[in-house]
Amino acid sequence: MFPEIIKHMTHAENYGVEGLEVYFDHTPVGTIYFFGTKNEFVLPEHMHAEQWGMVIKGEVTYKYETGETKIYKAGETYSVPANVKHKTFYSADFEEVGYVDDPSYS
Repeated sequence: MFPEIIKHMTHAENYGVEGLEVYFDHTPVGTIYFFGTKNEFVLPEHMHAEQWGMVIKGEVTYKYETGETKIYKAGETYSVPANVKHKTFYSADFEEVGYVDDPSYS
């Protein structure tokens, strides 16, 4: 799914999701990651430090605890505020690059 240069980064476990690929690298202040899935799936409600992302391929839907829903497609960027609960829906053939303001995020 990702080019070889990205596969030099740490490869995260697929969290039991078939077709999921996650590569990341920690910096002293945050974590950059590459995330992709071949299949649709839903990430249950969760929260974490502030997150920024850019959709490379496919689309992602964020449903926030406030009831707000936002959809992002290829070429669009998004930001998730710190400590806000959200549920995430990924399309098949999805890819993104992002950053989380947490040096231990994976």
